[in-house]
Amino acid sequence: MTMEDKNHVKDLMESRIPSQIREGLKRYIEHGIRPGHFLQSVLTNDLFGACRRADPQCAIAIFDIVMYVSSFAPMDSYGSIEEFEGYIDRMQERRKRIRERNEIDKVKEIS
Repeated sequence: MTMEDKNHVKDLMESRIPSQIREGLKRYIEHGIRPGHFLQSVLTNDLFGACRRADPQCAIAIFDIVMYVSSFAPMDSYGSIEEFEGYIDRMQERRKRIRERNEIDKVKEIS
């Protein structure tokens, strides 16, 4: 499968996920920003919690959401509460290092 094919599959899968969930999932995967309770339940493998928290759109799309996560999210970002919390912590630390590096670069530019 070519990269173009993979991107097409990813776009197709994303289109089947409700927009509010898609955006929360993107923020979580890319930046480690804690999602809402429904998506947190999906990511921590809490099926009962996800079903209880799902609105009608999400209930219909839950299979597509799970397939997207298992296909495109980092393996260490989902599966249990420990993986979920650890991913958020690692991403928060990463954002902190980037901010610090940017501040150092600004100081160097001024000097």
